[in-house]
Amino acid sequence: MYEKVFELIESRKDQLISDASELIGVPSVNPGQFEKEAAAAFAAQLKRDGINHEIVGPEPLRLSVLADLNGDAEGGVLFNGHLDVVPTGDEAKWTSPPFKAEVRDGRLYGRGSTDMKGAVNAFMHAMVAVRDAGVPLKKGVWLHAVADEECGGRMGTAWIADTGRLPPADMGIVGECSTYEGEVGIVRACTGIVQLKFESRGKASHAARPHEGNNAVINMCRVMIALQDKYERDTTVYDELLPPNTISPATTIKGGVKTNVIPDYCEAEVDIRVVPNMTPENVRAKIDKIIADVKAEHPEVDVTYTMGHWDPETLVPADAPVIKEAEKAVEKVMGYKPKHMKRSGTTDARFLNPKGIPSPVAFGPGDVVLGKMHDVDESVGVQDLINWSKIYAAMIISVCS
Repeated sequence: MYEKVFELIESRKDQLISDASELIGVPSVNPGQFEKEAAAAFAAQLKRDGINHEIVGPEPLRLSVLADLNGDAEGGVLFNGHLDVVPTGDEAKWTSPPFKAEVRDGRLYGRGSTDMKGAVNAFMHAMVAVRDAGVPLKKGVWLHAVADEECGGRMGTAWIADTGRLPPADMGIVGECSTYEGEVGIVRACTGIVQLKFESRGKASHAARPHEGNNAVINMCRVMIALQDKYERDTTVYDELLPPNTISPATTIKGGVKTNVIPDYCEAEVDIRVVPNMTPENVRAKIDKIIADVKAEHPEVDVTYTMGHWDPETLVPADAPVIKEAEKAVEKVMGYKPKHMKRSGTTDARFLNPKGIPSPVAFGPGDVVLGKMHDVDESVGVQDLINWSKIYAAMIISVCS
């Protein structure tokens, strides 16, 4: 059964690269108008290959594609990948145009090749091969090709989850890159994230008479430095692969209108990485106390803040069924057991795990070192896409047949 499916993937490898190249050719930079075009292009590929699908989204330009095999079944596997990409930067620095895919020296170049249109097509070709090989499915296979991952996911996977469109899958696979210097791995842990906006209000005056004013920027700096020095981080080691809790005050700061004017307003942003046992309430309590302590020493300080979306950590245990199935699939195709990895950046897995679909952070094509994700000359290995399509197919056979 496996060999027949793998042979079908090999026989269609040129189509796999062609399909990925077509998606790379859609400049679906987030935000922008071309997420809709990317969804339409992928839907057309699914239609060509006879895969059931629908296009959904919260807004006309923010569209995702939901596809399935045996989609009425209970249990199975959900594949998740995003169709949006980050900006290209200075296109003159690219060896070839970023939105004109090109194969050179065994690698497919273009924005989105590694992150992560290649994985989306690897998912699709795995599904097609399983179906065409006549593999009987007892469980469902779902593929979500989503919008908005690069800007927070609220218009993509989060919206799908919040509107009840997630399938009854036993496990999920987010196909973000998890190959390190040529060796396939599984990223099963990453911190969550919450970002905060701080506002400082003061009183303007002429810079020659600073005593008549109240410098909002200075007051903000007092609070930012206090957060840096006094915020009590959670140093518990919850898992050897889970990065630590961090706080980064003043990742942006804006204030002042003119050199000779004491600023009456300042705003700053703070990034906090979330680990287990952290809650919005206990983070607020720590910050409130720090601000109160600053104000006790400097009564002129008037700083408030708002907390953004709280995205929890992703931590899938090493013995979870989804990890064991991923390991089996890699061993079947690659002949070795994948390493367990960690990363600091978040993925859409953070929206699946709280909904009862255990999903590692990343399990997909693209080399974190060689692929140059978010960089000039992003690329993915052609053979990597073929191998990963086989890995995904092996998971489908093991989990769903």
